[in-house]
Amino acid sequence: MLTTDQKGAIAETAVAHAALRTGLNVYRPMAEGGRCDLIFEAGDRLLRVQCKWASRQGDVVIVRAYSSRRTRDGMLVRGYTDREIDGVAAYCPETERCYFMPIAFVGSRKQILLRLAETRNGQRAGLNWAAKFDFAAIDWSRLGAVAQLEERRRGTPEARGSSPLSSTAGEPADVTVMGSHEFRNRFGHHLERAAAGERLLITRHGQPFAQLVPPP
Repeated sequence: MLTTDQKGAIAETAVAHAALRTGLNVYRPMAEGGRCDLIFEAGDRLLRVQCKWASRQGDVVIVRAYSSRRTRDGMLVRGYTDREIDGVAAYCPETERCYFMPIAFVGSRKQILLRLAETRNGQRAGLNWAAKFDFAAIDWSRLGAVAQLEERRRGTPEARGSSPLSSTAGEPADVTVMGSHEFRNRFGHHLERAAAGERLLITRHGQPFAQLVPPP
């Protein structure tokens, strides 16, 4: 039986190996205790990566997107924010594959389910297909550019939950960017924002997916 530390070490090693095979340069922090385990060089952007051991249950890979440690007051569970990391990388020993999820996709979720095969009832909406998050399927140069864009939101108020696209060619300065998970969870609220005149750009897997514009 592997310990938690052993699983973490194996996951980091597997993730680093997968990243190197895709042509990324990989760096490791000199000291432990930070929120990221590895740093990927994607084009001209450095991505802070948290590594996770993922388990498979049936046709689903389960990624734990939080950290936990025991304190005097009990177990402390913490998620991750875009101020700490740029994405979560997970190694699943059952599939022998590594998966990467940008922090914009992870959002506030503590657990992510990646599907390996079709559901028995034929459901397709709202599913996260593992193949789309596989290291080999990711356009890392594009991901680096999107992460650079997300970095600009750190100077905006937290309550807005948006990312200005003022420096993106062809887009007006008042466009708001958000992950598809955030958009889905507060659909009605975001519809009201658009009706009030705000333009919303929804990303999926760290890439532009859809746009909501105010009525003419």
